[in-house]
Amino acid sequence: MGNEGLESKLRELGGKGTKVSKESFLELVDLGLTPPSAEDIATAEAMRLDSVAHAEEEFRKKMITRVAESRAYDTVYLGTDKSFDRFNGGSTWDDTLISGSWLGATKRARANFTNRYAEAKVASTSIDFGAATAIACVGNQFTVAGSSGGSQVATIREIGVHKGEISAGALGGSSAAVEIWFMIKDETSGVEYKEEIVRESVGFGGSTIYSTHSVGRDTLLRVGRNYTVYLKLVVSASLYGIGFTYSDFFEDVEYFNAWYAQIMVEF
Repeated sequence: MGNEGLESKLRELGGKGTKVSKESFLELVDLGLTPPSAEDIATAEAMRLDSVAHAEEEFRKKMITRVAESRAYDTVYLGTDKSFDRFNGGSTWDDTLISGSWLGATKRARANFTNRYAEAKVASTSIDFGAATAIACVGNQFTVAGSSGGSQVATIREIGVHKGEISAGALGGSSAAVEIWFMIKDETSGVEYKEEIVRESVGFGGSTIYSTHSVGRDTLLRVGRNYTVYLKLVVSASLYGIGFTYSDFFEDVEYFNAWYAQIMVEF
C-alpha cells in the first residue's frame, strides 16, 4: 500500500470518528498484512459501546440497592467547609462491577477505600469475539446538617492522579476505552451530577494516559439530605477477529489506577 493509499485509509477511518495510529498501520503494511477495515472497527466499537451501556444500567440498579441499605454518613454542616483525605478519611465508600460474558477476556475491578483508589482492567489477546466493561468507584458520603429547611450552594472538588493504557490491534476490528468521572449524587432525590476527568477511546493503536486532575462543581446542598461523592473509573474493550485489545488501569502494572488525594466541600 503506497503512501497515498495509506493516507486515504486513515482519512476513511478518521471520518468515521475512529482514533487510529498511523505508525501501527505502517507496521502491518511492512509485514504484508491488510489493516482492518473501517466497517470491522465500527463493529467492534458498537459492541464495546453496547457493553458500556449495559454495565452502566447494572451499576445504576446496584447503587439503588446499596442506598436502601443502612450506612453511616459523615456530617457536613451548612456553611462550614469539610475535606476528606488521608488524615480525615471519614465515611469512605466504594463499589465495583464487571459486566459481559466474554470468556476469553481478563476482567478485573477493585476499589481500595483505605488508600482512596479505584482500578479496573479488560483485556484479551486471541482469536476472539466479545466485549466487556469493568467499573470501580471510591469516594465519601455525608449528610447535611443545619437549620431546618436550609440550603446553600457549595463547591465540591476532587484532586487526584490517574494512570493507565488503552490499546487495540486486530486484523478484524477492535476497540478499547477509558472514562473517569467525578460523581456527585443526591441520594435523597436520586439526582446525579458528573464532571468529566478523562474520556478516550482507540480503534487501532494505543495511548498511555497519565495525568493529575482537579475537577469541581457548584452544587446546592439541602439540610437533611444524603450525598455520595466519588471517583468513577470505567474501562471497556472489544475484539472482533484476530489480535489484541485492552484497557488497563489495574495497579499490578506500574501502579495503574485512578486515585484521589482529597475531596473538598467548600462554601
